[in-house]
Amino acid sequence: MAKDACSAYGFTLDSEVERIFTDYRKTHNQGVFDVYTPEMKVARKAGIITGLPDAYGRGRIIGDYRRVALYGVNFLIEQKKKDLEGLNNEQMLDEVIRDREELTEQIRSLQELKQMAASYGFDISNPAQDAVQAIQWLYFAYLAAIKEQNGAAMSLGRVSTFLDIYIERDLKANKLTEQEAQELIDHFIMKLRLVKFLRTPEYNELFSGDPTWVTESIGGMTMDGRPLVTKNSFRFLHTLDNLGPAPEPNLTVLWSTELPEKFKIYCAQMSINTSSIQYENDDIMRPEFGDDYGIACCVSAMKIGKQMQFFGARAT
Repeated sequence: MAKDACSAYGFTLDSEVERIFTDYRKTHNQGVFDVYTPEMKVARKAGIITGLPDAYGRGRIIGDYRRVALYGVNFLIEQKKKDLEGLNNEQMLDEVIRDREELTEQIRSLQELKQMAASYGFDISNPAQDAVQAIQWLYFAYLAAIKEQNGAAMSLGRVSTFLDIYIERDLKANKLTEQEAQELIDHFIMKLRLVKFLRTPEYNELFSGDPTWVTESIGGMTMDGRPLVTKNSFRFLHTLDNLGPAPEPNLTVLWSTELPEKFKIYCAQMSINTSSIQYENDDIMRPEFGDDYGIACCVSAMKIGKQMQFFGARAT
């Protein structure tokens, strides 16, 4: 898929990369065909299974990018090391071996995350100290994820109300003005709009506008009945005024009948003005997923940092 996508845009895939993923490392596509039964292959050839690229099958994961801002990467690495040490006395069965391997990879990835941020001139070892750092640290976590995974949908999660905590503290300390707070969010949204994935022409024929589904879930209610709407909920939606309407990031309002009335009116007006807001029923999803879930890809919910979805998109 990578080779075809490069060729479609006038580029040639590096021969060493192609050799590695032909001779040494199994690609996703090869893995798919290795497990297909003869019946599946016949169904695919007959067109019963859709014409989506075989490499389109993927897992949907919403990374909890807030953790980098909240804890700093050093703390996250130390916690992963403790998890690894906790397995030292376990019997080396399949599950334990896999856990040890994956934890080691996670520690290595967190160290690489620090290296990536350092290449931009930032040290994200420690927790964010203010709103500027909180947004930057969180963005680095998201940036690392999309650099690592050329994904069809890499949702942002539920970050607007989290970031409001830092912004509100800085406003009260006179470190920020409201105009500067809005500018921070505008710049963040601009970066999210720049996301681009390498795709084949066949993929682009399926979806108009080259969507990336950088979905941010806004609002909703807590399990004990408090609204999760903050000033930052308004700021995120206000980017549609400042920057103009856009499909990305996919701004999704988690709608509840109990949301503050002024916020509901503002959402309705922005929808009329821009046609750029998606709504999902928080009153239905909250009992199932709790009050810290996000929308993966376009419409499906999952608990952030605790669940993933296996997504094949194979059958008609």
